[in-house]
Amino acid sequence: MSKTRLEAFSDAVIAIVITILVLELKIPQGENILNGLAELRHQFIIYILSFITIAIYWINHHHLFQATKVVTGRVLWCNTILLLFLSLFPWTTSFVTEYPNHIIPQITYALVMLLADFTWFIMTIFLDKSNQAVAILRADKKLFLTFSLIIIGIALTPLFVYSALIGCAVSLLPWIIPSKKIEKAINITNDN
Repeated sequence: MSKTRLEAFSDAVIAIVITILVLELKIPQGENILNGLAELRHQFIIYILSFITIAIYWINHHHLFQATKVVTGRVLWCNTILLLFLSLFPWTTSFVTEYPNHIIPQITYALVMLLADFTWFIMTIFLDKSNQAVAILRADKKLFLTFSLIIIGIALTPLFVYSALIGCAVSLLPWIIPSKKIEKAINITNDN
């Protein structure tokens, strides 16, 4: 299958997810708008975290498939499952917003991110061996750092309710700049 269709479908789903995410933002209520905004601060923080998460997935997805030549059925399914988990971010964002001081929404948010990360990892393994990206990403330590930070955050949530979200936020830092290995693979792929 052509990777173009997979990329177009993924871009469309991610655009819809971001649209739903922004539609969930509430308008401040009451006469004093500044107080209303202050009351919505948790909503803005989790919205920003979710938006950045989706954006990082989209950017890295774009880079990954720039280094990909062949898309297999396994990759299609992994990509579809990844999109499933990404599509849950508006729901988990709302869940955390409604119950900002409860453990279950925080852990649910982190579990969705962990499942998306795990699906990303599996997808990179299933990329056809003719793709340059496979060998490059198997040795990528960022994924294991990401898993560790989120799992530690989840484990600490009973002690500090925001640990899972902090673990998720910190786990994004290595992904802000796409892998230099991917950049090299893109250049190699484009040269061939």
